[in-house]
Amino acid sequence: MDSDRPSLPIPAPLRGNEPGTWAERSVKDRLPQIARRALGEHDWPGNFASRLSSLADSIPSGQITPIHDPEAADAGAWAGFVVPYVGMNWLELPWFFAETYFYRRLLAETGFFRQGPTHLLDPFGPEKRRGLERGLKEANLPERTEGLDKLFLAALWGNRADLSLWPTTSAGSEDLQAQSGPMNRLLVDDRAAVISHLEGLPGASYRIDIVLDNAGQELLADLALARGLLAAASGCRVVLHVKAHPTFVSDATRQDLDITLRQASASEGALAVLAKDLEEASKSGRLDVAADEFWTSPKAGWELPSHLREAFGKSDLVIFKGDANYRRMLGDRHWPYTTPFESVVSYFPGPMLCLRSLKADVAVGLTVEKMEGAALADDDWMIDGRWAMIQYAPNDV
Repeated sequence: MDSDRPSLPIPAPLRGNEPGTWAERSVKDRLPQIARRALGEHDWPGNFASRLSSLADSIPSGQITPIHDPEAADAGAWAGFVVPYVGMNWLELPWFFAETYFYRRLLAETGFFRQGPTHLLDPFGPEKRRGLERGLKEANLPERTEGLDKLFLAALWGNRADLSLWPTTSAGSEDLQAQSGPMNRLLVDDRAAVISHLEGLPGASYRIDIVLDNAGQELLADLALARGLLAAASGCRVVLHVKAHPTFVSDATRQDLDITLRQASASEGALAVLAKDLEEASKSGRLDVAADEFWTSPKAGWELPSHLREAFGKSDLVIFKGDANYRRMLGDRHWPYTTPFESVVSYFPGPMLCLRSLKADVAVGLTVEKMEGAALADDDWMIDGRWAMIQYAPNDV
């Protein structure tokens, strides 16, 4: 690509000190609640419980401090990330930084990376397991031979399940059928364009990357999408990108993926078939899994490290799942909602597809008509996960 930054001037980031915004509510209310939920999920040994409680109490007026976590592989990177914000309070931070910093601090305060009784203990593990149990019971997986248009929809609406927002709910059949309901809640639908792109790829060999979002029910839908893409062409290879460590409560790590496949394999019917199909794809080298610290960093999409830029430059399509990935690709900035999607993600080194239900007031590529219709139907349309977007940018080199 000609540039590794958006082709338009980059606006200011969202911050929690913007009165009346979802960013403000999220920082002031949601982050402390998540810390206290994690506090109650484990019998934390030593002083980990008091450290976690202190983290919750520090939000939103406490000052930002460096993260002390010397045994972590990303300790050096986070030492640099925090420098510009030390001494600020939580509301003064760019919202995306506040969230990623919060989750990284939570791991530090509970000893996730340290040798000891809580080493690699996922603070959100019990919540994730309950979410997976619900997902396995409620799974209505697309058939192996289902068309890509329906597979994209199932993966899209699966994104409504998000433990960081709704710990007791999950996406239901209402959401999977939303595109045909009385009020079309799919605000952008680029399925035809991306399917045309996929159908034009050479059958001999091509690669598709999926940057995953949530574990549980959404992950099952994403795995069905991966299987469908593999089935669409014998020369297709899929790479699943997971988080390097727990973050955003329910984001999928390699451990979550392994547990999901193991539980699906032990189930009956469509779930067991899905697990078997993916196991065979993995053994044949057509399905890979990758983890990278970039996905748990506070960096924007246009700050892709060189190794990811090179890898995605060789990919025939990169699919980004979910709200947090979408926010990252847009830098979590105050873009006017009608800004063309292609202009903002012009920095990306190849074709990109975003499947995202709206859970934050960050968006581009919308029309005034769509926004007005959504606002009339739903006061919280930007944040309640009931409205969605399928956005494709070819990013021709």
